[in-house]
Amino acid sequence: MWSGTAGAGCKPSKSKTAASRPRRSWRTIRGYELSADGKKILVLKDNEIYVIDAAAAAPPALAEKRLDLSRWTFSLDPREEWRQMFVDAWRMERDYFYDRNLHNVDYQGLSSATGPSSSG
Repeated sequence: MWSGTAGAGCKPSKSKTAASRPRRSWRTIRGYELSADGKKILVLKDNEIYVIDAAAAAPPALAEKRLDLSRWTFSLDPREEWRQMFVDAWRMERDYFYDRNLHNVDYQGLSSATGPSSSG
């Protein structure tokens, strides 16, 4: 913090005010994201997720804004996930390859021969 008046040779002061010190609860924020409409902020802090109002005048008590994910479940099928990634990558190569003719390669035939089968 700087103290003094303009033209008086401003010098750093030895003391810090409470307003200039960072608040302890905000030191461990690992990331944040503003919503598309600019109304909410998603905050990642200490492996917890919080959603706060972007227009808030003062930082809220984060404990009240914690997103409870304890009952969330996800069912994943690794084989299906891999198949979908392969199909997406194959499609991207087909659609965005620099040569429209794909160097005269039978891309559909090659896909059928080398790609994952839908039966698993």
